[in-house]
Amino acid sequence: MTLDFGSPKRLFLSLIHPISFDNFFSQYWEEKPLHLARNQGLTGSTSDGILSLSHRTLRNFVKSCHLQCGKDVDILRYSNCGKKESLNENGILSLTKYDKLVTGGSASACFNELQRHQDNLWQLVELLESFFGTLVGSKVIVSPSSAQRSLTPLQSSNAETFIIQTEGETQWRLYFPVSPLSRNFLENVSSEHLGEPTHEVLLRAGDLLYLPRGTVYQNTSIVTNTHATHLVVYTYQKASWGDYLQSVFPSLIKEAVDSDLDFRRGLPINFLKSTKLTKSRKFQSVLGILLLKLSKARLERFPLPKDLMEKFMEKRMPPFRANPSLLRNTLPGGTPPDLSCKVRLKYPEHLCFLIADRSDVDDSCLTNYDLASKTDSFPLDDSANTQFQFLSQSLFGTDESQALFVFSSLLNSRVNHMVPSLNKQVNEHAALTLVLPTSFYTSLETLKASSEQFVAAICLPLEDPADREQLIRALWSKHLIECIPGFRAEPCKITKLD
Repeated sequence: MTLDFGSPKRLFLSLIHPISFDNFFSQYWEEKPLHLARNQGLTGSTSDGILSLSHRTLRNFVKSCHLQCGKDVDILRYSNCGKKESLNENGILSLTKYDKLVTGGSASACFNELQRHQDNLWQLVELLESFFGTLVGSKVIVSPSSAQRSLTPLQSSNAETFIIQTEGETQWRLYFPVSPLSRNFLENVSSEHLGEPTHEVLLRAGDLLYLPRGTVYQNTSIVTNTHATHLVVYTYQKASWGDYLQSVFPSLIKEAVDSDLDFRRGLPINFLKSTKLTKSRKFQSVLGILLLKLSKARLERFPLPKDLMEKFMEKRMPPFRANPSLLRNTLPGGTPPDLSCKVRLKYPEHLCFLIADRSDVDDSCLTNYDLASKTDSFPLDDSANTQFQFLSQSLFGTDESQALFVFSSLLNSRVNHMVPSLNKQVNEHAALTLVLPTSFYTSLETLKASSEQFVAAICLPLEDPADREQLIRALWSKHLIECIPGFRAEPCKITKLD
């Protein structure tokens, strides 16, 4: 099994090889488990290999990374009848304790979200988040070498799960879901109505097992004198059609109430005290008409779920090997770009944007996120700096109710990925990087669509050359674009994208 880290899609295709992309998503995704027995070792395109995870390498993490029990790692013991016992203690897990319980004992170790410490897992998770467009988490589980067989409890996950065996062997029993595509993680599932297993799978090093959400599973250790290690990668929690509709319908309803008289008509007299009105044909007919109008508006506009987009960008991994702490309070080196430059997005997978009501953030947020607050840091001469500040302050018209919201995950914290902290002060708009006029939308679309190629800044589809310069300097100030300076383009016709 060789993983290809060349792009998000290439990584996923190498993960499910030899199954094709179309075959996987038509036959298996959200439908049924898939076992790929590869009968070969594990390799990767990185030097030490993401799939070299073993008891030995994980023991080194315990030694060097000061892992906290209950947060970074859980030490668990399972009986031969599926009972789980936690052996966690307060504070940092010592190597002595790990060796006693796991290396030489009968306990298992579950390393939670190891991508926060291991670079190859960081790269894997970051690319898969770009592929799926949702958060991706991981667990690495070391099972003990033992002369006694042990069982995990019957469990059911609320995520699409990929299990990769990286060392030794593990036995898996799979059952039909209690609740298909479940939204809840279930532990200690009752076996009373499960019936016989649908699959019994022996995972060897290099094998992959895919489990749709809701699949009931049980992991059985193999009696052996060597440890077994497997990597669990999970995704697609709260990424259903229901989540999408919950996100977009409030704004659709608000727009409908503002623009359509039928949505502003009063409910039937004494509506709240009646139990029969909701069952009447007239009530159901009116409700059906209103829902049809909402559905039509959704199909015509296909609104983006702003809250889902913002939460994803706030919580996802930063770009591989980026240094958010270094970038957060600094400007890029060199001279700010002008219209003689060619530009392209530096991290296109880590930037998204949409048009929404400007009132979604208060004026203090607009001051913080538009470019005006950063002009005093630009290495420009006084006259240029004054002009630049004037342009940024005049971006928004006094009657412009909507704005272009630009979200970026460039400055996200790697060490907090998928691990909520009770002591962390939450920034309500942590991923909101820029708030720009809606007229800049098509230019951002142009940059996004041609993210692998440089675009002449002078050819961006904005009527005013000053706006083109304002946009590229705004993106540059946030480390979001790469520039080739001094490029002189022939005069070009600016056209809008369809």
